[in-house]
Amino acid sequence: MTGIIQELINACTLLKKEYSIIQHAESTHYINSVISSYRPKKTAGHVAIQSEESDLFQTDLIEFEYSHFLDDEPVFLFFDQTGMEKNFVFKLNHGKNLCEILEECFGIEYFLSNEQKSYLISVNWYTLEVVGDAKSKLKHFKDQSSNNGN
Repeated sequence: MTGIIQELINACTLLKKEYSIIQHAESTHYINSVISSYRPKKTAGHVAIQSEESDLFQTDLIEFEYSHFLDDEPVFLFFDQTGMEKNFVFKLNHGKNLCEILEECFGIEYFLSNEQKSYLISVNWYTLEVVGDAKSKLKHFKDQSSNNGN
């Protein structure tokens, strides 16, 4: 297993969270479908959506909180599309647990969506960006940022 995937597996094992790894044709189909739907501008390096419709947050302000506000459904993470993880999708069965898992990991940049592909979230070292249905679930973070002068 690749470094990022193994790190996520280790965190899920430690915290007793249910996950699975999707590979090959199924993962490629899922990734291509999400990318085709949302057309993120940066699918390699510091992944980013960079859309006029997306909301943007500083990663360090909400990185370990935001998943608590998503629906408790499976979430699907995929990664830099030029790296070793490009053909893998990491499925976490309970999306609300994602931030708890990520607290056990180091500096993972990723895209996140759900089974219906009703939203896309990109997280890199600097920004968390969201487009689609999840925007309304994370809206209060935007309101808090505005109140803090950010």
